[in-house]
Amino acid sequence: MIEAGPALDTDQLVEKYIADHDWEQDKAHVQNTSQAVQVLVTSLVETGSIDETEMRTIYNICQNDQAFKPGSKKERIDELDIDQETKTELKERIEEGTGIVGKGTYSVPIDGYEDEAFAFLESAVTADERDEIDTAIEEFAALNIDRVQAGIVSPILYFLHPTKYPISNDRSRAGMEKYFGYRTSRALTEYINDIKKFRTVKEKYPFEDDFRHLDSFFNWIDKNQHLRVDTTQAQDIADNVEFYWVNQNRSIEFENEYLRSRDTAWQRDLTVLEPGDVVFHKRDQEIRGVSVVESTATKTEMEDGEYYRVEVDITELDDPLELSDIKPTLRNSKLKQEQNRYPIDKNGDIIQAYLCHLSRSAGEYLFAASDVTPADIEVPTSGEEQPTNYFWATADPSIWSVTDIDDNGEVYYTAYNEKGNKKRLFDAFTSASPGDRVLFYESTPVKEIVAEGTVIDGFNPNSNSVDGTVESATENTPETDAGIRIRVDRRIDGISWEELNAVPDLEDAAPISNRAQGSLFPLTEDEFETILALEEPVTDGVSQDAIDRLAQKLTPPQVDISVPDELYFEDDDRLEREIEASLRSGKHIILTGPPGTGKTKLAKAISESATSYDQIDGYRFTTATSEWTAFDTIGGYVPSTSDGGQELQFEPRLFLKCFRQDRIVNEWLIIDEINRSDIDKAFGQLFSVLSGDSTELPYERDRTVELLSLSESTSREDLEDVISNPDAFPVTPSWRLIATMNTYDKTSLYEMSYAFMRRFNFIHVGVPDLTTENGRVRTSLLDPNADDNYATAWLEDDDTLRPVLEDVYPVVAVLWQRINEDRVIGPSIVYDIIRYLDSYDYTDDTRSDALTSAVISLVYPQLEGMRPEQQNRVIQSLTDSNVPTENGDVDLPLDGALLRSKATDFFGITFDDET
Repeated sequence: MIEAGPALDTDQLVEKYIADHDWEQDKAHVQNTSQAVQVLVTSLVETGSIDETEMRTIYNICQNDQAFKPGSKKERIDELDIDQETKTELKERIEEGTGIVGKGTYSVPIDGYEDEAFAFLESAVTADERDEIDTAIEEFAALNIDRVQAGIVSPILYFLHPTKYPISNDRSRAGMEKYFGYRTSRALTEYINDIKKFRTVKEKYPFEDDFRHLDSFFNWIDKNQHLRVDTTQAQDIADNVEFYWVNQNRSIEFENEYLRSRDTAWQRDLTVLEPGDVVFHKRDQEIRGVSVVESTATKTEMEDGEYYRVEVDITELDDPLELSDIKPTLRNSKLKQEQNRYPIDKNGDIIQAYLCHLSRSAGEYLFAASDVTPADIEVPTSGEEQPTNYFWATADPSIWSVTDIDDNGEVYYTAYNEKGNKKRLFDAFTSASPGDRVLFYESTPVKEIVAEGTVIDGFNPNSNSVDGTVESATENTPETDAGIRIRVDRRIDGISWEELNAVPDLEDAAPISNRAQGSLFPLTEDEFETILALEEPVTDGVSQDAIDRLAQKLTPPQVDISVPDELYFEDDDRLEREIEASLRSGKHIILTGPPGTGKTKLAKAISESATSYDQIDGYRFTTATSEWTAFDTIGGYVPSTSDGGQELQFEPRLFLKCFRQDRIVNEWLIIDEINRSDIDKAFGQLFSVLSGDSTELPYERDRTVELLSLSESTSREDLEDVISNPDAFPVTPSWRLIATMNTYDKTSLYEMSYAFMRRFNFIHVGVPDLTTENGRVRTSLLDPNADDNYATAWLEDDDTLRPVLEDVYPVVAVLWQRINEDRVIGPSIVYDIIRYLDSYDYTDDTRSDALTSAVISLVYPQLEGMRPEQQNRVIQSLTDSNVPTENGDVDLPLDGALLRSKATDFFGITFDDET
């Protein structure tokens, strides 16, 4: 009996459990049960079917002998239709003792789901890969069979795969929350997610690989209630950490882990954020995640303008916090503590601000309410600041080379060799922490320091199959995959082994004294700085790395384009071939076609695909206007900010920023609706460059501002000159301009000169035929249950639209065909109509009103500029009856009187009395 004592924290309890618990005895018992369950399930699967009685028997074997007596278990076995030899083996194992789960259900009601249960068990017992079994679990869970939840299924899975699947029952769920802060669910649909939590606990604490070792801990602690435990485990968060709340409506920010704002108004001032601060992310009436700020706010040019941007490391909550659950507590004055810009106002409503400020108490409450602790996301703690460590990492070029890793790329550096043995100076791996500095050395034949980097992830003792692993073991085991992750920050132009050996202060440095025979060596800060001091100064401000980067951009990539799933073009093969041929042949592109055909999204998809190539640094997006001049596109003189505006200085604008910012870049440019601008006035100075010629611009800074057209034959000396001249803006062969142009528009647009047009390939993005050869409307283009069409692409983007689509697609298809008889509109406008209907509280009773309203709001603006008789004809056709379609005859249930009345207001047209 353990003597009662002071309260123990979880670490101490686990330590005491491991010391006191007889794992070998426990293990023998569960191994016997595991063998019994595996034999039983295998024999039942071999019969080709499963029923409720057989499923119940499998679960009974998982129950301990107090909950279900051995005699009863044997009777269950005798009732099965399996061979006698198997029955004998099973009864012998029952004699030895089987099962660990307690009392509970004596039935597993799979009546009506026998085939699905059989498929699940067959995968569970025959598959070796976790992914395959996980899929089978998810499919079985999706059936939502009443009373067949994790408490029944997880013991079966555990005994089939003891190291892969934990038991999730009332006791283990209570223990996971009480002692480790993880809330888990009884629902089988949540079991796959919960496995990750059990696995995290098993790997974080010194439990055995068999999940029973963790499960027994909950048994052990229940029998030792006198061992009181402090379950709060309050994290000693550093005093300078501030707490914030962001109302984040743009999913792309959450997915890509950043915050952004246009300015520093108090409602969205990101400049208050400091690295280490904590942000709770609210979206759709829930707190979806919590993050740690990684950077200060910096102005960043993004695809739709310039923004303040802050990088954050987001941890998504397994169980988002419903606002309705947390608002009552957050409104409490003890939590608010007079905090200004608090997210909850006095009425309990969310304030209309992007970034809100939380009190420390409110932040700690949200941590307590979530399934994440400050330690999980590495919130800075109080006390002494962790010192920076310094390391030397040796790379063997015959195995891997630092030069193969992109700038800011990452490498996972394993701590074990291919035989599974620890590498030399193993302690260096275990002492590495995020933020530590690293010098990369390449051994024979290079024998030079070649790069500098930063540790991103400290020692991970249980990593599995990490991408980017170097020197990884041939056997993929948790031990041999363990290591650290390092980011390559910058290249170093070769500090040789001879130079390093010639420095007396480095004689005792670990890598020098060991002749670099090893993987990771510790360095002192002085040794680290001494090595860096040997780096040759950059000549004329130009590094070899910068020259290499620019030289790389001189070779255009052989771009492959793939239309994203959320876009649909009936002739996508033709489009892809034309786009690829244009880009590969050095041409710029103008996508033409009616409004709403997806030209803008296609242009962005093309540019997004291009950014996967090393030559392309990104892309910029802008929409042309009639007010554009060369000042907007090229740049011009503006008052200097350094002398209070006493002098004028040249400021580069849109186009020039594609070629040079703080350093030379190659960012493609998308110009939407290019023919809205006066081409010659806005783009005239670019004509020469688009044809491959250089040109001097009528502006000066230190030197004359130049647009320089480079080619694959440009010499390295010329590249060095370009890089060292901040007034030179290089246009490389791998740069492209992609524009869109509507074939007609409701406003008066500028015409493009032939001089401009011949610099582009024009690719038409049109609308497919909306009628069949026999004149029937093609409703199949919008059928959500078809294989591949516009509707399936839209559902890929937003599956919640399915009910509306299924109800209304024949009518909308006819509307689309009727409108396109006189004014062609693209599928994007049809998509807008579907989304409008979905937002209209669409029902059978409101169908006519909703469709009429959608047409007036979304289609009428497209009819501007048409002749009155054409407008008249289109509007009359929108109430046609008995229109032949692929689905049979369709009536258009729109309100004709309202359509005509609004048309008179919009266009000033009249209708005959008999209409």
